[in-house]
Amino acid sequence: MLALVVGVSLLGTATFARPSTATRAQGAEGLEQSGDHRAEPVPVAAGIVPGPPRFLAADLGTAVIGSIRSRTLAVFAGVAGIVLLVVVLLLDWRRRKARSLHEAAGAERERRRVEARYAALMREAKEIVLLIDRDNKVVEANDFALTTYGYSRDDLVGRGIDTFRAPQPGVTVADRTRQLEEAGGHLTFESLHRRSDGVEFPVEVGLSIVAIEGEEYFLEIVRDIGERKAADAALRDSEERYRTVFESARSGFALHEVVLDAAGEPVDFVILAANPAFETQTGLAVADLVGRRGLDVIPGLAESGLVQRFGRVALTGEAERFEMWAPGLGRYLDQQVVSPRRGQFALIVLDITEQRSAEAELSRLSQRFEATVMASPLAMVALGGDRRVQLWNPAAAAIFGWSAEEVAGEPPPFIPADSMAQADALQERLLAGEQFSGLDLPCVRKDGARIHTSASLALMRGEDASSDSVLLIIEDVTERRANVVRLARLSRLYQVLSAVTEAIPEERDPERLYEKVCRIAVDQGGFGLAWVGKRRRNGTVRVLATAGVEGAAAEIAAEVHVPSDRPGTVGIALGEGRSDTCPDIATDPRMAGIAAVARAHGLRSSAAVPIVIDGHHDAALAIYSSEPGRFDVEEVGLLERLAADIGFAIEAAGRERARRKAERQLEALNADLEQRVRERTDELEAANTELEAFSYSVSHDLRAPLRALDGFSLALLEDYGQDLEGDAADYLRRIRAASQRMGRLIDDLLMLSRMTRRGMTWERVDVSALARSIGDELSDDDPGRQVRFNVMPNMTADGDAQLLDVALRNLLGNAWKFTSRTEGARVDVGTEARGEGLVFFVRDNGAGFDAQYADKLFTPFQRLHGDDEFPGTGIGLATVQRIVHRHGGRVWAEGATGKGATVWFTLGPRGEGE
Repeated sequence: MLALVVGVSLLGTATFARPSTATRAQGAEGLEQSGDHRAEPVPVAAGIVPGPPRFLAADLGTAVIGSIRSRTLAVFAGVAGIVLLVVVLLLDWRRRKARSLHEAAGAERERRRVEARYAALMREAKEIVLLIDRDNKVVEANDFALTTYGYSRDDLVGRGIDTFRAPQPGVTVADRTRQLEEAGGHLTFESLHRRSDGVEFPVEVGLSIVAIEGEEYFLEIVRDIGERKAADAALRDSEERYRTVFESARSGFALHEVVLDAAGEPVDFVILAANPAFETQTGLAVADLVGRRGLDVIPGLAESGLVQRFGRVALTGEAERFEMWAPGLGRYLDQQVVSPRRGQFALIVLDITEQRSAEAELSRLSQRFEATVMASPLAMVALGGDRRVQLWNPAAAAIFGWSAEEVAGEPPPFIPADSMAQADALQERLLAGEQFSGLDLPCVRKDGARIHTSASLALMRGEDASSDSVLLIIEDVTERRANVVRLARLSRLYQVLSAVTEAIPEERDPERLYEKVCRIAVDQGGFGLAWVGKRRRNGTVRVLATAGVEGAAAEIAAEVHVPSDRPGTVGIALGEGRSDTCPDIATDPRMAGIAAVARAHGLRSSAAVPIVIDGHHDAALAIYSSEPGRFDVEEVGLLERLAADIGFAIEAAGRERARRKAERQLEALNADLEQRVRERTDELEAANTELEAFSYSVSHDLRAPLRALDGFSLALLEDYGQDLEGDAADYLRRIRAASQRMGRLIDDLLMLSRMTRRGMTWERVDVSALARSIGDELSDDDPGRQVRFNVMPNMTADGDAQLLDVALRNLLGNAWKFTSRTEGARVDVGTEARGEGLVFFVRDNGAGFDAQYADKLFTPFQRLHGDDEFPGTGIGLATVQRIVHRHGGRVWAEGATGKGATVWFTLGPRGEGE
């Protein structure tokens, strides 16, 4: 009987078969000698069964031994069964193997996916992942751990955790395991780790125990919490700052919650919190506010409309900021409303009552300042920190020529390029704290002209005390400086005049007097050259006296010819008998002949005045200066007075010599006359001498002290007038007025004297043109007066033009003066035909005079009006009378008090009366 035994192989052990058979079943197939249950040796056929780990063993032993055929059939049947069974098992094995291969392939794919996910997790994780064994050594670490700690994988794996973790004394593996068990298998704690460069950083560690292939490991998930720590600290600091700000803020702060009605509209609010400043800014006690409704504790809230306005912010979240006057609080408040959450609003309030009051006052002050700046006669210019113009008032535009629009935002154009370094230095000194007032600042106008200014600088600072701008207050002192220079020059000329006046009585010889005058002009007047020249008959000039640059006068005189087609200053003085000046010898074409000489000796400007002697202008005084443009009208006038004094002195000396000669001739002719006639003649001569000496003394000797009085009084007033107290300045002005009045009296006396001794040049004179010219001059000199001049046309007369000019000036000047208090003033100049011929008249509608005193009008110093009414010396009409008499005519006056006056005069035929 064939026995089939199926065994199952598990881990190399066999069941239901002996070891040899089982061994065979593990991998070999075929026949094997084995034993049965009786331990008898039997042949066994063994084979592998597909599928699970099984094998098939067939016992070839028989229980009943039959015939050979029976055995054969039995063997065949057994083999057939075995084959059939093998086929069935083979088919089942193939099915099972196919399923096993499919499952194995799926498991491999899943394993690969898991490995890829693990690798991606370890590579991409942004937290530190560490696997640590029981010896506290690193078994595995992800890429982020390597990057964070600054180690390579080879450097970190296998090293102890103290490599990157700050030491934790007393914490052992057992302690950590116990803590994990107590925490349920997962423990989170904070620690301090360290990078490879020694920098430590705070971390949060998630610790778990994991089992891998029967071994337990520590899995650490480590998170860098440095930023979180900083954020927590910042939050705590922010909260602390908020509390500090809330408690110490100057602005009032209060948190509110709106109260809504059934329709959802705000009708009130509850005050949740308020800081101490809220009480300061509103005047409401915080203790009485918190927890209460606004309408109950805030005066005037219901009428203000603020409940709805605040409610709108709380419901919409749209912040508002506005300023308003709170009548219930009596304050002007700046209010900012924001909503921290729906239904609530925060109110930031600031009391700006004082600020608004200050702003109003500042506005008023600003308007006053602007009005002051705009109306100031001084230039006011403000420069910003960038040295550009911020303010430019009308006076600045008038002084410098640029309009405010032209200079706005531009660098100051009035500072010359060569003065920029000085301006920079001034600004540095100003910023350093220096103050400047009355600083001499050279400037330039838009037309390029340079001017002198006096500047005061002030630094204006902003609210943060930083430099905001520089204010310049500028006064144009060009004219004042010119006046100072002019006064200094005039003062020196006055000294020259005084010195010459003192020298005249000492020198009777003309040439020695000329020498003295030239020397005084150079030494005391400060001129470079002075000389006196006389015209020869051949037109050349002879130098009579010189002082200053040696030899220069002779070189200059050699170039002067009279007459000439292009006469210089000396040529005009000698040829035309009038004064002339040259501002710059180097550029004046008339002076081309002497330009080289003047340049060689440093002479730039010149003036020449004629010296009139006995009516002839054959001599001239020439003065030269090293300054261009030196001689103005007043200086030339003083030089003319100097020349007139010289001419008068020489005339007096000549008359004295002629008189002595005449006396000798008269004595010779009248030697036989009686003694009585001689005595009377001597007395007359003595009287004439005394009269002439007196006239000479009055005209000259008194001038020096008068000029000194006037000049030094003027100097005191200009230099020390601001320091004089009480009536001192008034006394000085009275001294000046008195000295000037006496000077005018002397000048009028001298003019009166000259009228009697001056030579006359007869010519045809256009009296109408002369009168109109004088009238125009009077109107120009006093433009405030409105006087109607009526001059009859085509009036002519034979006479001396200069003397008639003097006469008409006195007559028209009197008419102008005496109509000063008359409305609708009028002056008429004309002629009438009478029995004695043509009569000229000058008529006015002014103050007039008492007719009974008409005979006194033409007496020297006789006046019918006081100085307080009409100023004057009483010489004018006396001068007119002498001029008319010298022309062979007569003069008289008619008038009545308050009804005007008329002065009549006639002129005789040519040559009559001279």
